[in-house]
Amino acid sequence: MTSIGILGIGFPQSDVPVQSWIIEAYDRSLIPAPVYMLALGRYNSDNTDGSVLVIGGYDESLVQGDLNWISCSGDFHVQIPMDGVIVNDYTVVRQDGAPMQAIIDV
Repeated sequence: MTSIGILGIGFPQSDVPVQSWIIEAYDRSLIPAPVYMLALGRYNSDNTDGSVLVIGGYDESLVQGDLNWISCSGDFHVQIPMDGVIVNDYTVVRQDGAPMQAIIDV
């Protein structure tokens, strides 16, 4: 499979003369809110269990239970707290117990 491009969703930068395209879309009333939902899944060739990006809100059919809003801890990248990573049913955490951060690069 080949990539068709990269879509960046990030914070506005003071040294960049234009604002984020998602903020621009909201300002122009093209989307109902300056938010997005990222649902990660496994790739499946029939696209029934893959990842999805929703711009301007969220897809209620992909949410079970209450929504959890996560405050970003970064001001350059979309960065969130991370407790650990699960790989093949094995949880990987820092041995020293120090907090970890994950960068969400869409």
